[in-house]
Amino acid sequence: MDNLCFECGLCCNGTLFPFVKVFDDDMQEEDIQLRPNGCEHHIDMKCSIYEDRPKQCQEYICAMKTYYEGRKITKEQAIDTIQGVKDGTVNMLYFISGRYIRSMVRTNLIDTVNITGNENG
Repeated sequence: MDNLCFECGLCCNGTLFPFVKVFDDDMQEEDIQLRPNGCEHHIDMKCSIYEDRPKQCQEYICAMKTYYEGRKITKEQAIDTIQGVKDGTVNMLYFISGRYIRSMVRTNLIDTVNITGNENG
């Protein structure tokens, strides 16, 4: 499965969060500002300091990626949702919490049957 992060970047480009908190044991010396132009280390949809990224970045769990990797949504559904956040048609806070995706699955707006290739979803 390909990396959905390379299609998204919302956690690094300043759309979702204003800054990344840097802790004492992180390699960086000060908090990383994400707004207004995104993380300075986010280059070509990749983290240029990935191996030494701050603890907050290492521990972030994206609900969209979790559902995609768990084969509960397709890549097309994920990309449509990501685009919705980028263009403002999907509420950002609802997206961050994961409630947007959970509500879509729960209300059958996303058809999970056959995404994994079997009848049981």
